[in-house]
Amino acid sequence: MKRKTISLILILVYFGSLFAYGSYYFYSSSSPKEVSIENKKIIDRKFKESEISNLLPKGYTLIEIYLDGSENSTTIRYLLEQKVKSNTYQKTILAEILSTNFKVRIISANGDKTLINPSQEEVEKEICKLIIYKPAECALINV
Repeated sequence: MKRKTISLILILVYFGSLFAYGSYYFYSSSSPKEVSIENKKIIDRKFKESEISNLLPKGYTLIEIYLDGSENSTTIRYLLEQKVKSNTYQKTILAEILSTNFKVRIISANGDKTLINPSQEEVEKEICKLIIYKPAECALINV
């Protein structure tokens, strides 16, 4: 009788731990995980504060462009997209956000600057001031 009781207790402990481990594995793997944007060049939303604090120490430059549909914002958007995609701006991520006011925000370890309704020249000059990995074209711009 004593042996049966001990055997029954051991079996219950075994199945209980199996159930506990299984439920832990199920719930921990189904929880949402933050997706890294490091391997992306262009995103369609603002940067989260956690992303900014994670990427700046790694040498990234982050550019947020707030698009209002004007010709100027479309031109600068196209310019920035081409430079980010072609790796002219290394370790740079572009965030495109729809807005009612056109502005460009440049964030790097060298500073944080917001330009309101800027020209293409103003954007290029400010990026050259703040970007971590300066492209060759920045040597041609009077900084």
